Amino acid sequence: MAALYSRKLNNQVLTFTADAEGLIRDDQTKSIWNIFGTAVDGELKGDQLKPRFGVPNFWFAWAAFHPETSIYGLQQNKAIN
Repeated sequence: MAALYSRKLNNQVLTFTADAEGLIRDDQTKSIWNIFGTAVDGELKGDQLKPRFGVPNFWFAWAAFHPETSIYGLQQNKAIN
């Protein structure tokens, strides 16, 4: 599944990191976000990111042009097949 959201919320641009437990957190408030763009815990709980239009791509095409892409949930030392 892929989803695309604006990082701007309440006049602030958020950055996101997947923590050691695999949870998505914003670096500014450490709130936890789900794949639907909703903060489910923390200071921003209940806030919703605005969905953005995205064009689906096949993985092989995306990876050919963006080999530096990180995959959420995949251990960084594993090879991608």
